[in-house]
Amino acid sequence: MEMVDPNVERQRLAKLWDAYEIQERDLIEAKERIRALDMELEEKTTMLGTLKGVIESRDRDVRDTEIKLVSLEKMHEKSGSAKEDLEKEVRRANERFTKLYSIAEEMEIELKDLRKKLRMRDDWFKDNIDVIKMMVRAIEERENMIAPLGEAPSVREIQTLQ
Repeated sequence: MEMVDPNVERQRLAKLWDAYEIQERDLIEAKERIRALDMELEEKTTMLGTLKGVIESRDRDVRDTEIKLVSLEKMHEKSGSAKEDLEKEVRRANERFTKLYSIAEEMEIELKDLRKKLRMRDDWFKDNIDVIKMMVRAIEERENMIAPLGEAPSVREIQTLQ
């Protein structure tokens, strides 16, 4: 066997030890990097799951919205004729209202004229009430004058006597 110099052997061991420490450090760094990447992967997986949920929710919302849109389009088509019918009905109601309004205006004019005539009649009556009362008194006096004389037979009584 050949004899190896202990210094050379120490240098070899030192080099091996240095290489071992470098690999150990690299291994620790690699493990830390793996742990960091695992955490990052977990975060991204969680984020991906959340995003999938959001996308699924949005897809449901889009489908619901599309269904509602189709429904609203059908309702819009149906409401077109109903709208036209309502517009016709409103026009007819406006025409009737216009006619009624013109009749009401005519009646208002007629009412004013009748009130004026009524005031004139009342004024005439107030002006002539004394004359009417005097005529009533005169007729009562005439009846009182005739009553004591006796009543004359009526035309019927004369005819029945014959």
